[in-house]
Amino acid sequence: MSLGVDLVPLKTCALDCVFCQLGRTRTPILERREYVPARDIIKELADWYGNGGKADHVTISGSGEPTLNTGFGDVIRFAVSQKRIPVLLLTSGVSLFIPEVRSDAAAADIVKASLSSWDEASFRLVNRHASGVGFSGYINGMKAFRKDYKGRFILEVFLVHGMNDREEDVRKIAAIASGLLPHAVHLNTVARPAADTGIMPVHEERMRILAGLFNPPAEAVAGGETDSPAIGSPAGTGAGAILALVMRHPATVAQIAITIGAGEESVRDMLASLETAGSVIRLDRDGETYFAASVRER
Repeated sequence: MSLGVDLVPLKTCALDCVFCQLGRTRTPILERREYVPARDIIKELADWYGNGGKADHVTISGSGEPTLNTGFGDVIRFAVSQKRIPVLLLTSGVSLFIPEVRSDAAAADIVKASLSSWDEASFRLVNRHASGVGFSGYINGMKAFRKDYKGRFILEVFLVHGMNDREEDVRKIAAIASGLLPHAVHLNTVARPAADTGIMPVHEERMRILAGLFNPPAEAVAGGETDSPAIGSPAGTGAGAILALVMRHPATVAQIAITIGAGEESVRDMLASLETAGSVIRLDRDGETYFAASVRER
């Protein structure tokens, strides 16, 4: 159960990954600035801690790349100073070639970075990076970070069927991963509608086989992420809570019901109203119906 801390507006990112559940990044950027004031986030966190907030992790993540916010290190250091809950930074790792980003990221208890390509061509194909960073700079930045980082370092490798899941290519990814000395490797695949149409998951059994190519062996997370039961969403259990959720990622009726702590019939009724208002849209994939925020809401 994680408290997610969002530091940037939706799709403020240096990558336009084909598999992203948040949709396309229309203009990948490396511009760093205080997109959301760190002092405001720290105040909200202080209130949450002061009210007895509980979670397994405080996760610095959000609607794009959190390290693009120049104040992300201040937020991490404040959360770590509370000495109650481990602080996890989720990052693509692309901006770790910047010394001050490495310094601020090192304040987190756990850093989880991404690696889904093995050379410049695959980096462009799968991750579609912003100008100003290439594959070598990306990997060298992670190596420099890993050299000095004292916390727990995890790599997430995201595989897409027919794009980066050939055994020979996964072996190349695994070789690069090994050089980064991760404490763990999480092997993931498509679990929700992706940024691009036609993006398909890798079969669960094949994921388990490919996981064995890594050292240490990867943990196959073939089902994708799961939503934890709500413990009192600040948005409540109404239509506003649903819209806040699907603006972050598409979700099924069952996932929405679990996350906001409401009954499925109630969720269906609210979704019907949101559809009528043009606030949400349906996305059908593999026999499942997902709901996402419309372009207007985003």
